[in-house]
Amino acid sequence: MQANNRKNPFLLAPASALAVLVLLLIFGFFEGKGGIKTSILVGLFTALAFGLPLILYCFLRGASFSAVFPMQKPQKREMLLALASLFLLIFMQAMLKYALFGAEFDYREIKLYGFTLPFPVSVGGWVLMLFAVAVVPSVMEELVFRGAVFYEYRVAGGLFSVLFSAVFVGMMGMSFSAFPWLFVSGAVFALVRFLTGNLLVSMLLHIAYTVYTLTLEKYVWLMSISGESRALFSALSVIFFGISLFVFLHLAEKILRERAKTDKNAPSRVPKNKRILMLFDVLTAPSLWVLLCVYLIVVVVRLFVS
Repeated sequence: MQANNRKNPFLLAPASALAVLVLLLIFGFFEGKGGIKTSILVGLFTALAFGLPLILYCFLRGASFSAVFPMQKPQKREMLLALASLFLLIFMQAMLKYALFGAEFDYREIKLYGFTLPFPVSVGGWVLMLFAVAVVPSVMEELVFRGAVFYEYRVAGGLFSVLFSAVFVGMMGMSFSAFPWLFVSGAVFALVRFLTGNLLVSMLLHIAYTVYTLTLEKYVWLMSISGESRALFSALSVIFFGISLFVFLHLAEKILRERAKTDKNAPSRVPKNKRILMLFDVLTAPSLWVLLCVYLIVVVVRLFVS
């Protein structure tokens, strides 16, 4: 009988996410006291935690930069899709987190991958913090999850690329409570990357949304807890979410139709007779199960420690 030498093709993506998670855990032991120095160090640690696995991935994969990280000048319709996606995320967050579940906003400090930063009081501190907490993590996350991870799962089809890039992002929060929203927002970023085929568009969207969460989200939360306007807030959240979703779907349809005609950056399609085998390969990757085990261990330990 001939031996089966088939190798699992979906090893690098979970391995890269695992490396990022481990490095974030290591750097997360840093305890800063706030200020410019702390912001610089958090930005540096974040860049290293994502950058080192990314460099190793690029070395092992050996693919061209333009293939893994497709970036070109965004078209008008792509930017409109990004804008619709931004409002979709904002109103979805308002509807789900604040109107429905009554979540609280911690306006005293910022938490990022285990790092804790107090909100700055000076203009210079705000600028530096936005760069360290909004720009650097957004860019690095896009390069890893909507770049490398998305590229690795391309042969399994667009659904797997969107799904697993969002799942891995959710794991970076290292918390059961943080996972749902990180997954949802990660899925929106991945959908924009999938629809446009342009990593730069999802990167700009990610930066814009993170800046919103750091500067304006607390005012949305304050409106949600006001007794007089709570019902109005909930109603407006649902209405504007519906409008944003309609615009998003309309633009998405236009972009997909245009890509279908030009076949530019066309999404991969898996033949029906290979879908079961592809699913088996994806779910049996050893690095995926190691990543899942490490994530569960970290989350459970944090629950008991806190």
